[in-house]
This record gives sequence, structure tokens and C-alpha cells, in this order.
Amino acid sequence: MSLMRIHWSILLILLAARAIAEPLIFKVTVNDVERQALVFPGAHADTAPSPLVFAFHGFGGSPLSMAATKIHQAWPEATVVYPLGSPAYSKRAGKDVPAWQGGPDRDGDRDVEFIDVLLVDLQRTLKVDDRRIYAAGISNGALFCAILLVERPEVFAGFACVAGAADFVRDAAKPRPVLIIQGRADTTVKPNDAKRTRDLWKKLNGCGDRKQEWSPGYTSYRPCASGQPVIWHLHNGGHTWPGDATEMIVKFFKEVAR
Repeated sequence: MSLMRIHWSILLILLAARAIAEPLIFKVTVNDVERQALVFPGAHADTAPSPLVFAFHGFGGSPLSMAATKIHQAWPEATVVYPLGSPAYSKRAGKDVPAWQGGPDRDGDRDVEFIDVLLVDLQRTLKVDDRRIYAAGISNGALFCAILLVERPEVFAGFACVAGAADFVRDAAKPRPVLIIQGRADTTVKPNDAKRTRDLWKKLNGCGDRKQEWSPGYTSYRPCASGQPVIWHLHNGGHTWPGDATEMIVKFFKEVAR
């Protein structure tokens, strides 16, 4: 793996001359492939350790489409990173589109390595609170969150998965908090598949079946022997990011830390 080639002096000048909350493009090189991410630095990330959120787009999405969730606006104190996936062939589009690797140890772990390098870059450039690093994603991006649970659990303080399912959660070894949001009318990721993922995460975290309202329409399962919560929300929509998802994800992340 080769580390990034980035003009640190230019980036530092940008940080000094512009409002810290303005977006930046981070470029890193991983295995001779240039990767990039749209980064909204936290309001005080130039002077104080700040929460860090990775937000992963779905299959065929982009950093801009994921930035439309406005996580960076809902949590201005956090640095929010919208990375760009790798090319993958889409039968529907008839061409390569941005996507994330399909499972742990797949595709040479190209995307896991990308996040490894990108995190180092962010830690060198901004101040990051290592106890408050989070991952959120939709669809293929939610599946990638589950990959990070399996492969990098020591890095992340919590996960938020929207419209995603992953049976390989059963291979995870370290409990981690999760918020799972799923649509009843989703025909891409079926509700039963998302429920199976939820139940695997409950088993990982040692959570029981007693339901407790965490927020209206959101269920927390108790007790959790590990102290790592599992929150579940089933809404009436389809394969989408529902209107309250950003608010609830930020609320959830603020409550958990490593």
C-alpha cells in the first residue's frame, strides 16, 4: 500500500484561510489507485479533537448524493466524510458505477484499505477524537458498514445502517452499537433480511428481546450484556433514506463512544 500524495501546505493554507466548515476534497493513493472523499471539517476540528463520521453512499451513488443527507449540517461539531466508492459494473446502467466491496476480504479489501489510509490522512490534517469515530451508510454503503464491523471494530464507536442487510455480521467478534433503519416497502433489501441482520447484531451485542422506546418509532432491545445497544426502526417507505434518518443517526452517535 502506498500512502497518499497530497499537498499538505496547500491544504493547511486552505484551512487557515477559509471557514473550517467549508468542504474539502481529500485525495489519497491506495495500491496505486487515486481515491477521494468530500470532507466537511467540524466547526472546531482545527483546534480541538472532534467526532468523525464516515457516510457511505449506495450502489451507483456519490459523495454529493450522500452529502444530500446533510449529516454535516445536523452535526456541525463533527467532521463528516463522504467517500467515493470503487467502480463496479451495473447491469441496470450498463457501465461501471461507484460502489463498495461486497463482503469482508472481497476485491482485495480495496475499500477497507481506502478507509485505513483516509483515516490516517484525516488524523494528520485535522484533530480527531479517536473515541468518537462513526460509520453510516445506505444500501451498499450500509453493507460496507457491516464489513467495517467485521474487519475494523476497534476503530469505530458506532454504526448506522439504512436499507441494508448483511448475514456476515455473524462473523463479527467485537460488539458495537448500531442503529438500523429499514423500510416496510423496500423491495431491494427485504424487511426480513434487515430483521435477520438486526437479530445477528443483537446476538453479537448480547441483547435480549425486551423492547424499550428509544425515540418515537425506534426500539431499543434490552438488556444488552455488552452494554452496546441495538436500535431498530421500521418505517413505511421503501429503499430510501427517510426524512428523520439524519436527525436520529446524529442523536444515536452522540450517545455512544468507544
